[in-house]
Amino acid sequence: VMPVMVNNDAKVFSVAEKIQRAGVFLNPVTFPAVPKHKSRLRISVSAAHSEEDLETVVQIIGGVLREEGIICR
Repeated sequence: VMPVMVNNDAKVFSVAEKIQRAGVFLNPVTFPAVPKHKSRLRISVSAAHSEEDLETVVQIIGGVLREEGIICR
């Protein structure tokens, strides 16, 4: 399980929904499972995923996080 830190409790669910619409299954996690303002996306990676799968997921997640102003690069 890999966390992707969003640190924005107000945006984590809309970010997760956009990523899921792009075909990536993940779970948003917020308080009380994690501290307030430490929201994250929980992604499960397994040996069944190819390097290509993982690269695609990175591009999708990165694109959405940039669109939402969560990351700037």
